[in-house]
Amino acid sequence: MESVARAKQRKANILGYISGYGTTCDGVDRINPEISGKELARAIELALSDAQVDAGQIDYISLDGLATDAWDNSEINALSLVFGKRLKDIPLGCPKSMFGNLLGASGVLDMISAFLAMENNLVPPIVNLDDPAQDGLNYIRGQAKEYKINKSLVISRGRGGINAVLVVEKP
Repeated sequence: MESVARAKQRKANILGYISGYGTTCDGVDRINPEISGKELARAIELALSDAQVDAGQIDYISLDGLATDAWDNSEINALSLVFGKRLKDIPLGCPKSMFGNLLGASGVLDMISAFLAMENNLVPPIVNLDDPAQDGLNYIRGQAKEYKINKSLVISRGRGGINAVLVVEKP
């Protein structure tokens, strides 16, 4: 990662831009998130505002996807608050489903995956998602799927209700 000016100066192959960032903390439990997803939704809105884009411009969402009911349901609740009915049309992937929870490294892996997804117009899948608790959404299951992606939302969460969200864009 480096500034755009420095990357252009050295004629680097720019894979994408981090155009927005938002962070909040649920502050309700030392481990689990608050189930309504309100604070995660606020982090998403902060990231969208920082990037100066609206929810309608997001082409792909990289889920945190911890694979527990409380965490996953609160994540979908947050996304529903921000994206409303449009959420069912946005492709949802989860690199963590293939690599496991790398704790502090998960966020950067998800960001790199989002850049590669945009570069290749290919959404990474969610593996082992046979029966989602909240169905009716565009989960990309089993194998990657082609989509035109210009802007992605990357969600990363930590214990104690820490929420960090990036908006990343194609160069």
